[in-house]
Amino acid sequence: MMTLTHEQASLIVTKLMGDIPYNINIMDHQGKIIGSGDSRRIGHIHSGAKRTIKEKRKIEVFQDSTLEKKGIHEPIVYHNEIIGVVGITGDPDEVRPFTKLVRTIVLLFIEELDIYKEQEKRRLDKENFMRKLKEQPVPYEEEFRNEAFLHYHLKLGASYVGILTGSLTTMSQLVPKEQIFEENHYYLGFLREEIFNLEKVNELKGEDLIIVTTPNSHLAKLISELKNNYLAILFLNKQANQVYCTSECFIGHWFDFPIEVKEELLLPLKQEKELMTTLIQFVKNNGNMKQTAADLHVHRNSISYRLNKLHELTQKNPNDWADLWELMYHCAYLYKKEH
Repeated sequence: MMTLTHEQASLIVTKLMGDIPYNINIMDHQGKIIGSGDSRRIGHIHSGAKRTIKEKRKIEVFQDSTLEKKGIHEPIVYHNEIIGVVGITGDPDEVRPFTKLVRTIVLLFIEELDIYKEQEKRRLDKENFMRKLKEQPVPYEEEFRNEAFLHYHLKLGASYVGILTGSLTTMSQLVPKEQIFEENHYYLGFLREEIFNLEKVNELKGEDLIIVTTPNSHLAKLISELKNNYLAILFLNKQANQVYCTSECFIGHWFDFPIEVKEELLLPLKQEKELMTTLIQFVKNNGNMKQTAADLHVHRNSISYRLNKLHELTQKNPNDWADLWELMYHCAYLYKKEH
């Protein structure tokens, strides 16, 4: 049963009291006042609401008495259940339209809340499914395979291509009949290998970044591959409006970090973020000092100074190919930690 809370009722009453020149009371399914223009009444049992709930009908009171004041008490019915009562004090002929209005607003609020709760449940279910998908060993257990197919139309064990993009609209076009999963600031989708069409992906790219994997029946590997390549593209400031295939992006494999990192290289990069930014831009520009200086809005001598300082702190020379990629490997490690 959907229930009204004190917070919800108070919010509605506060919003409406400025526009309705009568006192409004909202009661819960037991007749307790949970929202009122007269805050002193909150928490008290409303006799008119109790009678309304018991008799399951609208009650109009035309004379003040010791127990009740003039006004209307109208049940709030949602999914054939009385979840509360709206009461407005005043001559019934005058307050009748306002009572209907408040009841309608409460119902709209409850419907919106219901929709939100359902959407939130689906979102949390998807998050939980993705977590289990990453943790489940292969071959997948039958119960999990059934859950995947029943709720997400995924046939675990079949070969899929993973797709990542930052645009929900683009993903909806790429996988129009499949479930879309949201992670961080991007969307994931999966297409069976036999129906995947790279030409269609290229047609839909527009201004959006799209990453596609090679086919694999282990979806957790596809997810990891997509995430690592996404981070690699951001790390190197690659062009966003492109389609990237993970098989062609070697640096994406870095982000699994198969080689243990060295703390003596991480420490200066952590402490001197400016050096890390400079190094990444230097690599992006293929060692062009002038262009790196222009991109970072500093003098060319500043770039030279920073690279020399990095060499001094790490004993790794950015102008030496082997040392440069060892430094970049550690920069990538820190980047992934931060993202």
